[in-house]
Amino acid sequence: MNSNKIKKYIFPLLLLICVVSISVHYLVPIYLQSNMMGEFNKGVFSNKKGHELHPKLFVADMHADVLLWERDFFSRNDYGHVDLPRLQEGNVSLQIFTIVTKAPKSMNINKTDDSGLDRITPLSIVQGWPIQSWFSLFSRAVHQISRLKKWESRSKNQLMIIRSRKDMRDFIELKTFQKKMVAAIIGLEGAHALEKDLIKLKVLFQEGLRVLGLTHFFDNAVAGSAHGVKKGGLTKFGKEVIERANKYGIIFDLSHLSEKASFEVIKLSKKPVINTHTGLRGKCKNERNISDELAKAVAETGGIIGIGFWPTATCGQTTKSIVDMIKYATELVGVEHVGLGSDFDGTVKTPIDSSSMKSITSELIVAGYSNEDIAKIMGGNLKEFFLKYLP
Repeated sequence: MNSNKIKKYIFPLLLLICVVSISVHYLVPIYLQSNMMGEFNKGVFSNKKGHELHPKLFVADMHADVLLWERDFFSRNDYGHVDLPRLQEGNVSLQIFTIVTKAPKSMNINKTDDSGLDRITPLSIVQGWPIQSWFSLFSRAVHQISRLKKWESRSKNQLMIIRSRKDMRDFIELKTFQKKMVAAIIGLEGAHALEKDLIKLKVLFQEGLRVLGLTHFFDNAVAGSAHGVKKGGLTKFGKEVIERANKYGIIFDLSHLSEKASFEVIKLSKKPVINTHTGLRGKCKNERNISDELAKAVAETGGIIGIGFWPTATCGQTTKSIVDMIKYATELVGVEHVGLGSDFDGTVKTPIDSSSMKSITSELIVAGYSNEDIAKIMGGNLKEFFLKYLP
């Protein structure tokens, strides 16, 4: 075959490969993120009193999976839920950025087996993550923390990773001068990322991990999941993880954890525990939400329950649905133990993104909450919690 024929066939083929690669890299993740926003997002509730109060609040959200997506964090996107401009527009002062490392294709809230295809593996390949992260859950965690650190360094002091009580105090002081600053706390959704190695917990702690969720949708080597096959308690290795995390001063997140394991963690933890994103089964009955008994137990430790924004958590698709669940929770455990746990960017549909948090403030006013209680629910509780319980 002469050179002219090679050019005739090879160049178009290379061009096609490039077009397909670019399309897969950019368009597939954008398509997935666009599906997180439902039609009901177009009718955001507004209230003048809420809009006047909201800028005065310390707003905090307990759970977002934005680190999973290769989205431009510094541009205001019209898909997905979180980026820096939208956090600032929504007056979000504190965001827990949660690391997701595995999501079985078959995952569901009733019974999930972790064997078979994993959704994060092709996502990591398509988005061009480091090759080691295609095969290692721990490497995926390290990569996502690295991304957050790069955002912090590029942010020109608009984003600050919080690792200690001192950092939290410093941030609050800086926030009085730099109104648009956002604090970031690193969480992990599932200790399977430790790959059965306590040394890796130490590494993640040194990298900035401060909130540890033990399971996601499936049972792992640490504990049973609320959505797993066996739904058991803590394993022997799990108890070792608890002991080591206690030494580091890590805060435990009971999200997705089986009820048996949750009560065991409450007993073993040296600090109050939290549940970063959930609903309550007494109001919205399904296996994703926690029982009223467990909610009371979390509150009794001095912990906080983050109310989710998506339909499975609230049994509704509006901001009113979110506030109805908040109302149920505050009446059950007290205003001091309730916060916001959106699950933004967690492949769930929510009625708002991070830019429209003022709509929750407005709904709370309509629901009859005082300004003082609204300030607690919208983020004051979480601020005080971290001022007291971070290392």
